[in-house]
Parts: sequence; structure tokens; C-alpha cells
Amino acid sequence: MKTILIILLTLFSATAVYAQTNVQSIESLEDATVSISDIDEQYGDALNADPQLALFNGRESDFVSSYRQLISDISSQLNSNGFVFDGDTRMFTRIYFNSDGTIDHFYYSSDQAGFSTEQEQQFDQILTPFLNDYSFSQMADKPFAQCSPVVYSSAK
Repeated sequence: MKTILIILLTLFSATAVYAQTNVQSIESLEDATVSISDIDEQYGDALNADPQLALFNGRESDFVSSYRQLISDISSQLNSNGFVFDGDTRMFTRIYFNSDGTIDHFYYSSDQAGFSTEQEQQFDQILTPFLNDYSFSQMADKPFAQCSPVVYSSAK
């Protein structure tokens, strides 16, 4: 009995360690069984015009600074792995964080970015392991989300 319990605990802890960040285009969610609104219900707003709804109320500047760093780090990761944007590329993103700052989901508008299928696959392949290991410097009492338009520039 003790051996079975140890095996089960090992399996459950291994599953938690290997959880991956979901990097996916918003457009690909149209065929998914889970919608963004379903996911939104599980996460609070990092920032919100209503201070009562903002998880980082009073810490907005710290959050924004960390968020900008995240976007800069994503851009650097893409550039260092050969992903080249066709000039300045505007893209809407929605990022879902666990309360400890790990990233659970990263959704982006492939259509707005004008990605081909190949570019979308390359984007996902580069960002998935990077965001899986990324440590966002802000934490909250519960999971949180932030959306924003982002403009990525081509590497010079």
C-alpha cells in the first residue's frame, strides 16, 4: 500500500512539473472546446479602470514595468531564434498568469499580425518553452490576466 501511495504521489508531482504554457492564436480557439470567456472566469484582472477589480491596485507601476519587461524579453527571444517580423507588427495579446507569476496561457491575434501558417507555428514553437520557464516578477493572491496591443519590430 505504501509503495502504491509513493508511486501515485510521484506521478502527480511529475505532472505538475511538466505543465506547459499554452501558446496559441486567438483565431485557433474558434474550433476549441474552451473559450476565452471560460478561461477569463478563472483569472482576475491585473489592471482595471475600476480599482476594486484590479488585483494590482496600488502596485500598477510595478506591474506595468514587469509587463513591459516581459514583452521585451519575448521580443528578444523571438529575434534570437530567427523569428523576423515583416516591419512593425501590431498584435493583440492576452496573457494569463498563475498567482505565482508563471504563465499559464499566452494568446495572440495571428490574423492581426498577418502571420502565415508557418509563421504561426514557428512563433508558437519558440515561445512555448520560453514562456514555460519564464518567471514574471509580480505575484498576486489569485491568478490574473492582462491584455494589450503590442507592436513588435523587425530585428535590425
